[in-house]
Amino acid sequence: MGREKQIGLKRMSPKEKIDSMKLFLASISLVILIITSGCTDDFKPKMFRSIAKYTVDVQSNGPVENVTFIIPLPVKNGTPMIGSEILEKKDFIQDNISIEFSNNPQGLNRTGAETLQGYEPLFLVIRADRMVSANPGPFATIYHFEKETDYPVGQFNGFINTQNPVGNESLITPKFNFIWQEPKIEKIGITDIFYQPQKIPEQTTIYVNYQASSQTHVGIYFDVEGSNYWNEGLDEWKMNTYRDDFSKTFSGGSQTGWYFVDGNLELLYGIYPNTTNPEWQQALNQPPPY
Repeated sequence: MGREKQIGLKRMSPKEKIDSMKLFLASISLVILIITSGCTDDFKPKMFRSIAKYTVDVQSNGPVENVTFIIPLPVKNGTPMIGSEILEKKDFIQDNISIEFSNNPQGLNRTGAETLQGYEPLFLVIRADRMVSANPGPFATIYHFEKETDYPVGQFNGFINTQNPVGNESLITPKFNFIWQEPKIEKIGITDIFYQPQKIPEQTTIYVNYQASSQTHVGIYFDVEGSNYWNEGLDEWKMNTYRDDFSKTFSGGSQTGWYFVDGNLELLYGIYPNTTNPEWQQALNQPPPY
């Protein structure tokens, strides 16, 4: 039995052992090279795109009359704007609706508002004799505004600062009960840095004046947001976003007065370039081709 177990076994020579070890080490090196090249050299950030948008949406389940809505605009450096585009009164005009801008509407009380340098509040004043949806329903839109700036897919022209929008991007002001919180790193990868999502509570103020039946409900929503997109590798899309949004619903018929509105400053999809990576340095600092 002992001899049978030894049949077919061959002792390796020293040279064969060295050759086998070389083959093993070469295989390991190849695997490491494939992994590292897939994570670094082949990820090739490209097809950059940035989008900024401001939205105002007013909904109701019935007609409202003698209407005045005063709603904060997104501002940056004292100017109403989204991305790099300035908002103008003509952008908001719709049939049978008048539009004004005001930096100090009557009755506004800013006591307790946070002082944010470069963010002097400016308000959109919407007036109408009557507002009613063309498509009535439980909650149908009676006024909608949306403007978007889109920097097309292509070469890198600069990111919207979604990681730290305060002081860098358009925000809705005045802000009450708001404390900025620095974003926290969740993970650092070879090509990207991942930040924890954030939702920072806040309030702003709006003016509402209208007449309506006791069964009427009116909802007001407005926000400004900015996003960055890019492609990595063969077809992997990455993004990051900030959003400054507010909403309030009024019930029980006619309303008049200034009201606090609850909202959040949100930092979403927190993926950012790891600028220590050579390919990111090339993409961010040099013109194409990369």
